[in-house]
Amino acid sequence: MDEIKLIAKYKTGFTLIEILIALVVIAVLAAIAVPSYQNYVTRSRIAEGLLFADAARIAVELNYDEQGQLPAANFPIDITADMINHVSWHPEPKKPNQGFVDVNMNLPNVGNAVTPFLLFAEVNKNSITWRCISARDHGYAEKDSVSNSYLPGICLDGGVLAHAKNSSGCRSNEEK
Repeated sequence: MDEIKLIAKYKTGFTLIEILIALVVIAVLAAIAVPSYQNYVTRSRIAEGLLFADAARIAVELNYDEQGQLPAANFPIDITADMINHVSWHPEPKKPNQGFVDVNMNLPNVGNAVTPFLLFAEVNKNSITWRCISARDHGYAEKDSVSNSYLPGICLDGGVLAHAKNSSGCRSNEEK
């Protein structure tokens, strides 16, 4: 009879040690998961910024098709979004066949008014080749840039983003 009371006494729930161990395990998992999630959110917002830059790329290409040259410094690009401060076109002053689009963004986990990447345009034989490059590596807005670890892979190695021909009037990402 004493044995039954003893067994019943120990089977009435969790001990304090078991609860504390469970809390420690949950805390460790949260400590790993929260920063990973924040990095994921930042990377996805920068990738979304690349879509806004692509809209500016198309506007520059249309201007090139109509005018036969890259736009001037005051070329209007009107793109609005909650996380976008501005999207700008910057011609290279000493090289009329080059320029770049920059997207200035607000990234909650990184900072406000940062420029993570540049879309660099170069005209060669009536076609524009676009490359995505890191703003930090290019020396543009070094203090207002983000770590390269947040950038899409195509921006890390200066990969060709698009190649547009003026003479045929057709744009294709497949021509490289």
